[in-house]
Amino acid sequence: MLHRYRDHYRPRTVKQYLVGNRRQRQWLVQAANELGMRPTSEGSLALKLDLNQVMDGYAGHEHALPTPLYRDVIELMARSGTSYDATLMIANGGPAAQNNYVIGDQPLGDAKFRATRPYEVAMQ
Repeated sequence: MLHRYRDHYRPRTVKQYLVGNRRQRQWLVQAANELGMRPTSEGSLALKLDLNQVMDGYAGHEHALPTPLYRDVIELMARSGTSYDATLMIANGGPAAQNNYVIGDQPLGDAKFRATRPYEVAMQ
């Protein structure tokens, strides 16, 4: 199925949304690698699962890892080469950062920010 998906849509990555057991997730990584795709995972609110995905070869991890993070986790992420995309709204274990961003950086005063978003969206 992944082969047909790759051939039809031509994605470079495939994102896994918390499905299956660890062995099934490893099969997805293996299949994606064989097809020249990069598998990414969604944050799970469970550090053990997140770290298993990093060790199993997921190329990317989306959403914040539960905090606090210690040196061993930081070194694992760095050495694995897994990209890490911490989001502002989903802060698993910590405060959401969006409010700090809006108050501290005042994005509505930034011309580039305003040019890339409709006013109604920026005001949400």
